[in-house]
Amino acid sequence: MKTNDILKTTHLAVVQKVAAQCAIDGSSKKAVEIGNAIIEYGKTWTDGFANDGRLDEAEVGKIQSAFASLVNKHVPDIDSPAVAIVYDGIDSWFLRTFFKIEFKGLKHYFNKWFGLEVK
Repeated sequence: MKTNDILKTTHLAVVQKVAAQCAIDGSSKKAVEIGNAIIEYGKTWTDGFANDGRLDEAEVGKIQSAFASLVNKHVPDIDSPAVAIVYDGIDSWFLRTFFKIEFKGLKHYFNKWFGLEVK
């Protein structure tokens, strides 16, 4: 499976979840709320680039703030050791030495595959 397939599959699942929620509620209120939040997030990008074609530190902060708001309002926040392991991986001398296993987390692969500098 390719990384783009994962992103598209995850996106489809999110859209289907919102569609199912709207069917249960009997209204489009939730979908409109999420759609408007996405539009506002996108607007921070265009506004940031509009004046000079670049993003300064303040504009990056506005984009990040808009994204954080979107995520905090509409994505469940799960706190679990498993989440940390999937994200950070496990660096274990024992696993490397005796089982020849090295588990690198998503952070490592985001950096490797997409050239990011996630810390």
